[in-house]
Amino acid sequence: MAELIPVVNIPPQTHSSLAVFEQCPRQYDAKYRTKSVKFVQSYEGEWGDLAHNSLEAQIKAGGKYQFPDQTHKDSGQNMREYQWIGEALLNRAASKGGYVLAERKFAIGYDRDTTDYWDKGGWLRGKIDVTILYPDLRMAEVYDLKTGKKKDDSLQVDLYSVSAMLDYTNVDVVKAGYIWGKLPQDKAIDKPITYTRDSIQPILNTFMAKTNDVKHAWATGVFPPRPSALCPWCDVTSCEFWKPKPEKRR
Repeated sequence: MAELIPVVNIPPQTHSSLAVFEQCPRQYDAKYRTKSVKFVQSYEGEWGDLAHNSLEAQIKAGGKYQFPDQTHKDSGQNMREYQWIGEALLNRAASKGGYVLAERKFAIGYDRDTTDYWDKGGWLRGKIDVTILYPDLRMAEVYDLKTGKKKDDSLQVDLYSVSAMLDYTNVDVVKAGYIWGKLPQDKAIDKPITYTRDSIQPILNTFMAKTNDVKHAWATGVFPPRPSALCPWCDVTSCEFWKPKPEKRR
């Protein structure tokens, strides 16, 4: 007999919160339910925020914005090395009669339709770094900037692409991918994944399954730890599996 999904109200989930739950339910509990750990922004997080804020400012200024002259303390990369990203996206949009949206907010309700971003009874929500709409082509492009190491995970752009098709009824095709700021320009932009309206329900089904796992944990109050090599980077230092970060090799 299939296990019944408990009826319990939980806050709207994001790709990030669901990813944390999948990585470690105990960490999710401390961050999103009890909020027993105080969020402390890492240096890498600050660097990423600065890059995203600068990209947003550049796009909203139509390209007339200069990224700050700031150098990463470890990699030696200068923030101005990201300058080309906004310029390339703006030029790409202009060449095809499109227009660019920066940090577009979206929200999806349990009825699988769009809802207000701040609706506490909503299901999923998020912010998309760059959305390019091409009304004449009935197409959109979605890009998410990453300033860390390249990883193979399409789930975030899966969700973001679905949101574009739900938000804009005149969009039938979405091409989406990540932009990896650490890589050279000729390798930084992923080959895009193409999504059509046939993609919407299968992707939402995937996220519903993930949400049901979270609901079950909220209903039962059981958030077991999931030890991994990432434990030293976890903020839940009271966990028996936590240990200090290894010292960097010089």
